[in-house]
Amino acid sequence: MPVKAKNRLRHILTTAGELRLTRNYHSMLTVGTDGSMLLTREASWKETKVGVVARGGFIPPGEERKRRRVEDARYVAVLGGQPEFKKALAAALSAERADEVETVVWLGDGARENWTLADELAPFAIQVLDIPHAVHWAMLCGKAFLGEGHCLLPHWEARIYQLIDADGPDEAIAELMACLPFATSDEQLAALDDVVGSYRTNEQRMRYRTFRARGLPVGSGIVESAHRHVLQVRMKRAGQRWSLPRARRMARLRAVYRTTGAVRFHAALRAGLSYPTATAEQRARRPVKNSPRRAKRDHLLSRVSPRAQLASK
Repeated sequence: MPVKAKNRLRHILTTAGELRLTRNYHSMLTVGTDGSMLLTREASWKETKVGVVARGGFIPPGEERKRRRVEDARYVAVLGGQPEFKKALAAALSAERADEVETVVWLGDGARENWTLADELAPFAIQVLDIPHAVHWAMLCGKAFLGEGHCLLPHWEARIYQLIDADGPDEAIAELMACLPFATSDEQLAALDDVVGSYRTNEQRMRYRTFRARGLPVGSGIVESAHRHVLQVRMKRAGQRWSLPRARRMARLRAVYRTTGAVRFHAALRAGLSYPTATAEQRARRPVKNSPRRAKRDHLLSRVSPRAQLASK
């Protein structure tokens, strides 16, 4: 990426971020992280890490299932490694003044790196395993025992929802372990072991009855919505294949666009395009370094070159 384009992109991102610095105190922050796959030219499908930090109040009892619209959120999208995503998410939490908020809720899908990120960036946050992923693990076990498309799978799902609506997964684990005598294959044993192990690992993150009583979110809608309107509507259209450098830049710009809004984003874009560039005199003062290929070259004549043949005569 040219230096001029890098400077302009950095200026746009910085200016847009400054337009959304939080100055007000909020009672609760909800943090959600997940991964979304993008089709690239170099590496086929590549994971883009998405994070959202949303401000809002507590959910009143009895209104957990009502559809809500996330209007005041800060988004992060990084096509890269965990350290780069951690740095971007840390900047978002700092801008939202997370250390001054009374309650911070960190929603995750159960992946170990999500909880590691939460422990490092927000050790004071309440970690919650979102219910859709908790049910998804149990459904994989149900499909292993009953078979794909079995008529009893909806009843299995409804029962799992009833069992995990408690202060822990103990009841769900007990009923799942009751299926052990009916396991007739290694696949069924492995599926049962996976779901029970996951529930026991995330026991403190599955106290859904307590979380709901406190008005905390327990669903994954906030991050699923971020997948759709931050990345998918622009970067997963029919026939799109992205080069890695352009996908990285577009993912960051999409996160800033959805965070600041169209008016502020385009104001930052105009400011970035008018960002002063180096003059010809300034560029002339810069030392010009040889490329690695040219630096290693000894400029010796080849024995088979025409010039070498003429010199040898």
